[in-house]
Amino acid sequence: GRISLEHDALHVGPMATHSMVIANPLIGRHAPLLAQASARVGSPQIRNRGTLGGNVITLAACADTVVALVALDALLVFTSLDGVRTVPVADYLATGSKRFNRAGEMLTNIVIPLPIQPFHSHFVKLARRQAAAKSRMSVAGLARMELGRFQEVRLAVGAVIRWPRRVVAAEDLLCGQLVAEADLDKAAHLAADLMVEVSGMRRSFAYKVPVLKELVVRALRTVAGFSTAG
Repeated sequence: GRISLEHDALHVGPMATHSMVIANPLIGRHAPLLAQASARVGSPQIRNRGTLGGNVITLAACADTVVALVALDALLVFTSLDGVRTVPVADYLATGSKRFNRAGEMLTNIVIPLPIQPFHSHFVKLARRQAAAKSRMSVAGLARMELGRFQEVRLAVGAVIRWPRRVVAAEDLLCGQLVAEADLDKAAHLAADLMVEVSGMRRSFAYKVPVLKELVVRALRTVAGFSTAG
């Protein structure tokens, strides 16, 4: 469960519990998005026992911290008798069933590269109840702001698709835009488009599309400084 800062990156041991992630000052300073996501996992009892590595390896579409790790461009380090391999978390998720093909391999480290400048971040989740409930949809937003302008945006969605992924079209739309002129509704529409593209149109999307759009706008408004991230 060791958490350390080495060579401009956070190194988080997979046995770090969610409670450890929430309380760790390095996480709070350099990757608060991960702490925000861990704080929404299950109940206090689950957060005290459940680990970050476990949340990754279970490969659940609704895993809260995985959405944050995708937005943070995290790397997964696997160790086996054959050696060590490092895989971007987004690539690992995208390999589908091939994730299980390497016998005797163990997740030994989670690496989060530090940004050149601090990001504002926000994690928002919709569930059936406030605690001990899995996500029905989740959004992780990061933005690097400069003089009222989006200089870089990272937006990831989870639970509504097979695995969390970045909404690249929305990121590209907002990058370089003045906050006052940025079309957050269009970015939210692009996130909904991704959900439909990946999963196919489903009956439940009559409800999920407008709700996902609202969560995306809420996250983007927070990271842009319209409200306080929590």
